[in-house]
Amino acid sequence: MINPKFPRLNLGCGYCSHPEFVNADFTSTEKGVHAMDLRKPLPFPDHSFDLVYHCHVLEHFTLEKGESLLGECYRVLKTNGILRVVVPDLAQWAHAYLESLQNARNGDSTAKACHRWLIIELIDQMVRTQTGGIFVDYMRSAPPDVLQFIENRVGPLKEFSPDLAPPSAPTVKTKICSVLRQIRRPQILLDTIKAYWFPETYKAEQFLRFRAQGENHLWMYDEINLKHVLESTGFTSTSIQTAEQSLYPNWNTYQLDIFPDSSIRRPNSLYMEARK
Repeated sequence: MINPKFPRLNLGCGYCSHPEFVNADFTSTEKGVHAMDLRKPLPFPDHSFDLVYHCHVLEHFTLEKGESLLGECYRVLKTNGILRVVVPDLAQWAHAYLESLQNARNGDSTAKACHRWLIIELIDQMVRTQTGGIFVDYMRSAPPDVLQFIENRVGPLKEFSPDLAPPSAPTVKTKICSVLRQIRRPQILLDTIKAYWFPETYKAEQFLRFRAQGENHLWMYDEINLKHVLESTGFTSTSIQTAEQSLYPNWNTYQLDIFPDSSIRRPNSLYMEARK
């Protein structure tokens, strides 16, 4: 068991950690981030935290495994503690998709490109079989007006596209590749042997390994089904928030959902909070 130094927990933080939180991710992405497999029980005592937060994490679990994670969040929260969940908003995506579909029917080339992006945004991360899928590749080839549309939906493109990021800035793709290299290092020799002697078995194992390492989206949420899952886990007083708003005091000072210039990290998101 880890005895937390701070009463706030940030799960699946990636490179978005905060020194006044207990930060955790599948691998230790930077100093102060605990390596933690969120598929397993959280290594904290009951009633440890005033706040548990995770952003774009829950959708990487199946519905059943997601409910297990929420159950662990409930366990480690103090009575009346707050859970803040941020996920891609299925309802927002559906509305944008239907609008783009209608505009694309009118023959506008920009509308068609935006329409294609919205399909990629929802489906690519569900079905991809290799790191990055076609998500980043489409950004590289999109015209400027479509890039602006994409940025308005997913946040700053420099966090996704190596072509738009400063040379020293880690991108989502390079972060994922780094994690995978750490996971796979002990298997390199065995993989080489299998790829040569048993190519079909090797391909099947690679596919299953990729699906298991957490990059894919395995479920999607809107305000109705997220509220239902939270309440079925035991949470009460569910409420929709925004990137800038929270029931937790002084939330904006931590700048986990916003940047220092007050722009939103993940504009295409649903923000929901609930109490234990």
